[in-house]
Amino acid sequence: ALEFADNAKAKFGAGDDLQLYHDGSSGNSYINNNTGSLYIRGVAGSHIRVQSLSGEESIVAASNGSVDLYYDNSKKFETTNTGVDVTGNITVSGTVDGKDVSTLTTATAAADEATALAIALG
Repeated sequence: ALEFADNAKAKFGAGDDLQLYHDGSSGNSYINNNTGSLYIRGVAGSHIRVQSLSGEESIVAASNGSVDLYYDNSKKFETTNTGVDVTGNITVSGTVDGKDVSTLTTATAAADEATALAIALG
């Protein structure tokens, strides 16, 4: 086994292109990619997982499938073949489809739906 002291870096590439190290004073660990893109790959049919040390899910990327985001080990956001699924409330600021969300009301949304239906029906 290779063992490194705190703050020692494992360096790869002629120009230290990739570095892995643990900062002993902060307790944080780092992967520094100083050139190109950093790819994390899994074999077909497997998942790429980002988890806490206790095994709680944070991010799960399925091969040829969804990407799921978790909060406290509870799935909150999932990409699907038709878009996304969200569990829980969504807080939005700014605009959605060009509309200022701070000015939208239930009545505005209902009127917009009625207009869209009238246009669709001709």
